[in-house]
Parts: sequence; structure tokens; C-alpha cells
Amino acid sequence: MYPFVELKIKDGVPHIVYYPAEGQQKHMTLSQEKFIDAAMHGAKKLELLSPEAEHNQENLENLLRVARESDESYYTELPDVDTDSVEFKLIETLKPYLQKMTESTPEDYSDLDMTDEVKEELARFRNSDFFASYMEALYSILIAKTLLAAHDLGIGKISLNDEFRNPRLMEKMSKELDKLGLELNVPELV
Repeated sequence: MYPFVELKIKDGVPHIVYYPAEGQQKHMTLSQEKFIDAAMHGAKKLELLSPEAEHNQENLENLLRVARESDESYYTELPDVDTDSVEFKLIETLKPYLQKMTESTPEDYSDLDMTDEVKEELARFRNSDFFASYMEALYSILIAKTLLAAHDLGIGKISLNDEFRNPRLMEKMSKELDKLGLELNVPELV
């Protein structure tokens, strides 16, 4: 199995770890930026949560449910990812992406004859779809940076060790690796 590169999410912090041989590991990323902070940033900007909402597991799970129930292909552009570094820089990368995304669609439905309540509900659905697309972009950054690190090392074996076992991340990463003829290893929980 060695050598391999792993996308490891522990205590909510994604890291890229290189395993050259059994018992050896090298952290390639140093940032302590949490996945939940990046997700909550997008949800707050899209007004799916109040600005004071806590960054906790319950809110994250609710947001991931919203993303699963919404259209992740609503906004199809991808963020500009810095390919000179394997550091994720999630919020830094996603801020301009989110700005561009929300500017791509008119904010209101003033030209339609409907109640304010209906307009607010439509805006919430649109923002939920934006959030699903935002989460897809977040996953894309994690995957792209992991692939970049593996490529730089000349390694084709990649593992995902996500303490939360996020099904969408596993599915998306598996599909992306499959396109490249690579297999994703997901270790069993111990």
C-alpha cells in the first residue's frame, strides 16, 4: 500500500498526509482551518443561518442535509484554486467564489406578481441551491489539493480518512479519482 497520500479530516480539520512507508508520516498541510468554519461561512453569507449561529456539529449536520436536498449543480463554476500550494485556504478561496455566485442571479423577484412570503421562500430555495453548489466547491478544493500533493510526489495511491464519514465527499472523491484511473482507499473505522 505504501507510499500513499491521505486526505485526513480529524477534529474537523482537513490535512494532507504523506505516508512514505509503514510507521512514517509527513503532514504536508499546516493550517488548522476547520471544515465546519468554511461550511458555516457560506451558510451565514447565504442567510441560511443567523450571523450568531454556533459552529457546532448539529448545525453542520443540518446544513449538510440542506445541501443533500438541494441542487448542487445550480451554480456550475468552480473556484479559482491556488495550485502553487497544497494548503487548502478554504475560506480565502471560497469568499470570492461565493461573491461571484451570488452576483450571478438577481436577488429579488420584483417583476413577478406574488406575495412577499412566497418571494422569501423562493429566495431561501435559491440560497439552499447556492449552498449545495458552495459545498461541492468546498469538496472540490479538498480533492484538488490532495490530487496536487499526490501528483507532486508522483504517487497514485490516495486514501480518505474522514472522521465524519461524509458520504458526499466520499462519493465525489471516488468519482474524481475514477476519472483519473485511480482507486480511493477508505479505511475501516476502528
